[in-house]
Amino acid sequence: MSTEELLVGDVMAKNVRWAPPDALLNTVAKEMRDNRFSCLIICEESGGARKPIGIVTERDLVRALTDVLEAQSVGPLRVGQFMSAPVITVNQEAHISLAISEVKARNIRRLAVVSDTGSLVGLVTQTDLLRAYTRELEQHRNSLEKAVVKRTAELAEANRRLEASNEYKSQFLANMSHEIRTPMNGVMGIADLLLETDLDSTQHEYARTISTSAQTLLTVVNDVLDFSKIEAGELTIRTITFDLKEVVHDVALLLRTAAKGRGNTLSVTWSNEVPGDVDGDPHRIRQVLMNLLGNAIKFTHDGEVTIDVSCTELSPQQTWVRVAVQDTGIGVPADRLDKIFEDYTQADVTIGNRFGGTGLGLSIAKKLVNLMGGMIGVTSCEGRGSTFWFTIPLSLTPAKKQRADSKPAELKSRPKFRNNRILVVDDNPVNLKLTSRMLENLGCDVDLARSGLEALEILEDGSYELVFMDCRMPEMDGYEATRRIRSWDEPSADVPIVALTANATEQDRQLCLESGMNDFLTKPLSFDALQMSLLKWLGPADKNPISS
Repeated sequence: MSTEELLVGDVMAKNVRWAPPDALLNTVAKEMRDNRFSCLIICEESGGARKPIGIVTERDLVRALTDVLEAQSVGPLRVGQFMSAPVITVNQEAHISLAISEVKARNIRRLAVVSDTGSLVGLVTQTDLLRAYTRELEQHRNSLEKAVVKRTAELAEANRRLEASNEYKSQFLANMSHEIRTPMNGVMGIADLLLETDLDSTQHEYARTISTSAQTLLTVVNDVLDFSKIEAGELTIRTITFDLKEVVHDVALLLRTAAKGRGNTLSVTWSNEVPGDVDGDPHRIRQVLMNLLGNAIKFTHDGEVTIDVSCTELSPQQTWVRVAVQDTGIGVPADRLDKIFEDYTQADVTIGNRFGGTGLGLSIAKKLVNLMGGMIGVTSCEGRGSTFWFTIPLSLTPAKKQRADSKPAELKSRPKFRNNRILVVDDNPVNLKLTSRMLENLGCDVDLARSGLEALEILEDGSYELVFMDCRMPEMDGYEATRRIRSWDEPSADVPIVALTANATEQDRQLCLESGMNDFLTKPLSFDALQMSLLKWLGPADKNPISS
């Protein structure tokens, strides 16, 4: 055979096929791979001489592999298709890893793939590799997407259950708080009424024990409710304009009876730099101060308790106010100071037995102060007393800006009012009797209504100076009754309405104000809180009431 008879591209379809295909193809592939040739001249030895029989190019190699594979019946295999047929079924990972290593090491564009038995099973090109990787990545991505979708659905369901659980817990606690406060109002109120009567020493001690025990139970209820709301992230800080001095004096006024009952003197001192009107959350400030002052009074007997208010920083726009509660009580052991603000912590394991409490009060106070952007701390000497303090930033209010709350007159003694007409609306007969007796003891003329509908009928027929309205009532609740009163075109539409309810949350307060009520008192109702409300809405002590 002469070389002229050989055409480039024909040799692989003729001569090479007649030779042992695997050996020849492997040799050609190895030569081209190792030496990076684009073509090879293939010779035949005869009588000691080499005779060229053809030229092999890359295209010839591809055509030859295809013909050989078809002849070996390995399936409908074509270049670029082997990854979905023989190679996958033989050993996918081995072939892919081999192809990768060869391509990286030799920078070649295609490889002949041989099975474990040495049979040729396909030709690997860079396009095939890319397709294989793409397919694997697509499968992996699909698998990951399915896993993500499944996990997302599981997390969404878990979150839904958690939110539902928190909602059920919050609703349960709110309902329990309401159900406990309603009878507690009767217990504490009747105890206060008894203490206002002429009792001998034994009777007075019994009545005082009832009142103190009920107040302790109420503190536990309040602590649990507040703690659960803080943990659930449902407690928010609002900003309104208020009088800081008024808030502090109100707290001192509310706890003066408790301080006197422990034989303590209670005083308030002010720094001259302390502003009057500021922007902040008076309800939370009052709550923190009530906790610190209540503790100081509880742990001090026949001593002194002082509220000291000062400024640590002052600028035209903001002031940092420091409120300190000092007492001469039992103090806190030095080794307990760093843990005193932790949950369920008291200064001593015997404190709960001696004085009661949940160990949550100071923890709640710290969380509230932190929410307001402030700090809280304590200094103490065991056996000599303690100073609990907190500092908070408050924005200064322009002098002409209207404050959100009216300032009640300062209460120096229990006043008697001049037969002011008061309407009390409540469906609970014990609460009706209790509130009416307390108001009558303060000199008021009281009428009663047992539902919102009855209250509307009474108000249409007569004029009243103040209405105490329960919120939860049959037939018509206090919210709807208030909205209807505010819609009237007559003078009684403007009568001050004070919510008197066992619903004690901030959301309940906002709901009352949004319905048109002017103020909010929670049960159990004390004499001090009631008379402060009367002073606030009936006028200053020197104009309306007369001292007893």
